[in-house]
Parts: sequence; C-alpha cells; structure tokens
Amino acid sequence: YATKYYNVGGTMHIKSDPQGGRSDKYDDIFLNAKAINITSEIEILKSRPLMERVVKKRGLNVSYFALGKIKELNIYKQTPINLECFKIKDSSRAFGFKINFSDHERFKINSETKSFKLGDVFENNYGVFRFVRVPSVPIGKDYNVIWQPVSSAAAGFAGSLQITPKSVGTGILNINMLTTNSQLGADIINDVMLEYDSVTIEEKNLQAERALKFIDQQIDTLDLQLKKIQREELAFKQREGIIDVA
Repeated sequence: YATKYYNVGGTMHIKSDPQGGRSDKYDDIFLNAKAINITSEIEILKSRPLMERVVKKRGLNVSYFALGKIKELNIYKQTPINLECFKIKDSSRAFGFKINFSDHERFKINSETKSFKLGDVFENNYGVFRFVRVPSVPIGKDYNVIWQPVSSAAAGFAGSLQITPKSVGTGILNINMLTTNSQLGADIINDVMLEYDSVTIEEKNLQAERALKFIDQQIDTLDLQLKKIQREELAFKQREGIIDVA
C-alpha cells in the first residue's frame, strides 16, 4: 500500500575548451571566453529560473492526483480531465479542487452541493475555471487537482534534482530525481537539459550582440575622427597652397 518512488536519471556532457589552449581573440576580448566551471554549471541547472522555463513549457504548475481509499497517485499524462484557468484572483497562492464524479459527465467540487458538467465554466473564491474531458482516458470517481504559482512549482522540482559529476575532471554530469511518477521525472530531466542548452545559446547570442554594438559604436567614433582629420588636412593644403604632398 506504500506509494512507489522512482529514481529517474540522465547524463549530459558539458563541453569546455581545454585549459591553456589557444582560442579565438574575438572570444577572449568580447565574449569573455574561458574554461567552464562545472560547479557553476551545476548551480545553473538547479536554478529556479531554468526550472521555471520547464514548468511553463509543460504546465507543471497544475498537478492531478487520483484518490483511492488508502493513497493518492500522481496521474501526470494519465489524467482524464484538464483544468483551464480563465481568471485567477490571487496568483501568489496555491489552491486545490477535490473532484467527485457522480457519473462520467457530472461532478462536485470540494463537497459542495452544486454539481457541474464537464465543459461548464464556474467561478469560486479562487477565480474562473473549467474542467474539460481528455479523450480515451477512463474516468474514476475522486480526484485532487492542485494549482500553484510557477515559481513555487519550480522551487519544488529544482530542490528535488540531484546533480553530480560522473567523475572528477570531466564535464559529464549525472542528473537524478526521486519522484512518484517516472514519466514526470523523465520529462523534467530531459527538458532541464534542453532548456540549459537554450539558455546557453541565448547568453552567447546576447554577448555577441553587445560586442557587435560596441564595435559599431567604436567604428562610428573612428569615422568621425577620421573625417575631422581629413578636413584639417584639406584646410592645411588650401591655406599653404600645397598641391602635391609628396
């Protein structure tokens, strides 16, 4: 009767320029290129902003649980209903719905007397919502649906990540997560890797954009200085009557 936990893991390789190797001068001057600090990269992988990108991508701030007589099961990707939020009155606080189905269409929320039908829009103290049917997934009797802010969900998932170097001196990292739903853990770990790659590319593009902007500004400054010198040279020639400088 105990809730099962799954240890989900993945491996990723963070490439780094070898220490002491020659690199492009442009990277050295403008992009601050240097050997990657594995400890810093681990902190980035475990950071809340990175996990928030994963939560938003997967909609993980809404969790679905099937309630049994003894325990509840996380039914990620196996839920027969989906929550749609039209208006949330207080987006800084988490809230939940206890759903009880009387048949395959009608249900009650939080033991209230009024019943609703799947697809009906309803309003309560938390906001305006609707539950819609997920095709091909059978409906049980009792469910628990929890909504929480993206930042809170991200903090919880990020705190459950365990990231360690596979061996000393390499850029290979082991990423593990203990979870009650193996598919949820696999999706989170895979998306953390993908979002880390996206963040790295975005940072490099931003650095390159700043470097090019700086170069353009310097070119404009040098162009103005050169034109000033050319005007002074022309004025000197005219004043002294010089035709052939040589």
